[in-house]
Parts: sequence; C-alpha cells; structure tokens
Amino acid sequence: AHVIAYFFVIPAQHLNINDLTGGPLLEVTWITILAAFLHEFGHASALARHECTNLEIGLGLYLRFPVLYTDVSEAWRLAPSQRALVDVGGLYFQNITVIILLALFLWHHSVTYLYAIILIDLSLTFSMNPFLRMDGYWLMADLFGIYNLRQQSIEVLKYLPLKWLNKHSLKPQFHDMQKRSFIALLVYTACSFSFFAYLIIVVAYQAFFYLLPA
Repeated sequence: AHVIAYFFVIPAQHLNINDLTGGPLLEVTWITILAAFLHEFGHASALARHECTNLEIGLGLYLRFPVLYTDVSEAWRLAPSQRALVDVGGLYFQNITVIILLALFLWHHSVTYLYAIILIDLSLTFSMNPFLRMDGYWLMADLFGIYNLRQQSIEVLKYLPLKWLNKHSLKPQFHDMQKRSFIALLVYTACSFSFFAYLIIVVAYQAFFYLLPA
C-alpha cells in the first residue's frame, strides 16, 4: 500500500498542503485521531495476545502535548521479544489504516485520504524516534535487553572520559552487559548525543539570529 501510494498515486495528484483547509482539514484531523486510537488498540491487542489483563487506554500529556497512551506496565513480566511485539503493535495497526485509506481514495478519488496517509506516516515516524520515550525508544530497549536505556546512555557519557583518565573507580551498571547489548548502547549513546547536540544548536541559532533580533 505504501509503495502504491508514494510511488504512483500521490505523485500523480500534485498535492499542496496549502490547499488543505476547511472541511477537508477537519476530515483529515478526525481520520488521524481515529488512526491514533487504532495505534493504541494495537498495543492493547499485543498485550491481550500474551494474556495481560490491564488494557487501559487513555489520554495524557507528554512534553506538554496531549497524547493517547496504553498502560503497558504489565508487559514487564513478558520476555523481551514479546515486549517488542507490544512496542510495534501500534505501528502495525496504524499501518493497516493506510490500506483502508488507499482503497477509499481509489473508490472516492478524494485527496483527503492521501493527506491523511501522509500525516499518519509522519506521526508514525515521530513515534519511532528512539531518542524520545516513545515506541522507538522502548523497542530499542527491549530488542537489546537494555533497562533504563536513557539513564545508562548518560552513564556511558560520564564513565568513558573518566576511564580514559583513569579516574573512575565505581562499577557502572552496564559492566556485566552482554557484548551485543553493550555495542548497541554505545551506538545509541553516540547517536543520542549527536541528536540532542544538533537540536540544541538549531534552537540556539534560531533564537539568537532570528527570534531575538525580531
């Protein structure tokens, strides 16, 4: 469905986001909200598949933004591979909506459905960002068996410089970690540091050269 949408259907429509106003904008908004609910049902269904009973879905705040969530606390009693299925359950369910929306477009020929596909995929891409505590973060942690991933990556940043200077005497949390997991932690730490450093630079540049002068 994605191949058909992005290589054949969407390029042929010459979409312009500025045309998305009024009624079509409201339709896209409701479709993306519905897709977000399906995302949470994906997490809940993966929990139910592994005989978890606490399947609460609700609305909360993350970084001051309203977000839907599923209570996955019961997933901690599952094996890492089962937790990984819970992590990608939302991605799987939400991707099913792309098939439905593409079929609706081919039936009704309304570009509203194409805009909805694009926005849903953007939200999925955002949720798979491993540097924020969202689906991608938990998937990374579960696949490599790294508990407290963010905290351990910070410990790596603190530990390695002191080790090179022979000034670190405490045993870090990751000392007994498997080699595969430790390599993944090192790669994650480097990428995470680069991501947030780049973000800080961009924000500072915009603030000092555009926001303050204006």
